[in-house]
Amino acid sequence: MSSVRPATDGWHWKEWGAELAGTAVLLFAVVTAKYWAVRAGPPFSDPAIRVTIVGTVAGLVVVGVAFSPLGRRSGAHLNPAVTIGLWLQKVTGRADLAGYCAAQIIGGIAGVAAAGAWGPQVADATVHWAVIAPAARINEATAAAVEAGATFAQLVLVFGVLASRRYHQWAPVVAGVLLTIFIVTLAPVSGAGFNPVRGLAPDVLANVYPAIWIYLVGPLAGSAAAAAAVIAWGRRPVTGKLRHDPAISCHMRCTLPHRAAASSRADVAGRDFPLAATSRASRELPTTTVAPGLGHDPDPAGTNAGGFPTRRTPSRGPHPRPAYREK
Repeated sequence: MSSVRPATDGWHWKEWGAELAGTAVLLFAVVTAKYWAVRAGPPFSDPAIRVTIVGTVAGLVVVGVAFSPLGRRSGAHLNPAVTIGLWLQKVTGRADLAGYCAAQIIGGIAGVAAAGAWGPQVADATVHWAVIAPAARINEATAAAVEAGATFAQLVLVFGVLASRRYHQWAPVVAGVLLTIFIVTLAPVSGAGFNPVRGLAPDVLANVYPAIWIYLVGPLAGSAAAAAAVIAWGRRPVTGKLRHDPAISCHMRCTLPHRAAASSRADVAGRDFPLAATSRASRELPTTTVAPGLGHDPDPAGTNAGGFPTRRTPSRGPHPRPAYREK
């Protein structure tokens, strides 16, 4: 059974906490990947290979977080552009719009800060907290346009998959693969942020802001365009989560089935204690009473006092023993 569950507002602390943790994991992994690639030296520290490593790690983390308990709880947006795009499609409510974006920013900064545990080289010029900036050969407006176009291409496909009741579960894989491809392809051009938090969090730790507006305006413009395209297509995501779990309640608009809490408890009880469940069921069934005696039926019409039919069974009493006369 499925019905449309509208987006609801409220204090969704579990979801926001899971989103904060998931975004922290993503940014921690990105900085860590760059740090170890640089530390490993050639050929891993070569720009092309280093970018490939970082892009692959980022894509794998997105998929992993989406399938993890964190992602199944929050939806694994990990990016304000995703949350805002879903809000424009009326899939998320205003409370989650604010809560998710705040959680993503805090989580991103926390994740980059945690990567500093690898040592002082994380802050050196070679790693520099994984700060991104566009190539010197292009101006900032062009870089912002590249960021917008790449974000649009990714999110229009992700939103399109989420709009399919048949293929929505593939959204994490689609998001992860696309992110890897676009990072590897466009990092030497625009810096490959596609996520306001990806541009902001490293800048905060490094205390430099070389081109922060590019990674704010570009991805958000691309997200709005992707949402508008899906709306113009006449579709809307069937869920606001990259990975829908019917066992976890959702505060976003969702047309997919959810398991009722009461049914879940009954299922668990029946699965864990089958004999007890059978015993309870047997106590609830009507019973019939047969009067004592050999083949005696208290009701010749074939029903007992409760109106339930009784089963006639032939008498199985002992056969009379023949009498013997003494001679």
